[in-house]
Amino acid sequence: MKKNFTYIILSCIVILTLATSCSHEGHDESPADMFVQYRINVEEPIIESVQYRTPEGELVHVSHSLTDLEQWYTSVEVDAPFDAFKEVRFVNNGTEEVPYTLSIFVEGELAHTKQGLVMPQEQKVDRIEHSVLD
Repeated sequence: MKKNFTYIILSCIVILTLATSCSHEGHDESPADMFVQYRINVEEPIIESVQYRTPEGELVHVSHSLTDLEQWYTSVEVDAPFDAFKEVRFVNNGTEEVPYTLSIFVEGELAHTKQGLVMPQEQKVDRIEHSVLD
């Protein structure tokens, strides 16, 4: 009887030790990587340039290959906390106003959006920011 009791106690200790050591597997103390996507949608191709913040905090300026686009997006992998930032220059040479939407997605979920209009024969600069927290 004493032998069975000792066996049961030792078995419980081994099982509890394994369960607790496995529960921390894959969890480290460093901040988790998160994906941030910058997105622009317009009804007419009026995007002239885009500037956005990289994971290192630098601003990247994009102006090539934008003239025919009605949608532009890029994704970056960041460590939280991170201040997402995007600035867009629009040029509307047309005769009608053109609506646009600026969006920031975090981990595939819409985190912030901003809508506006670019009037005919006008240039407009707009920006959107969002703080990505843990």
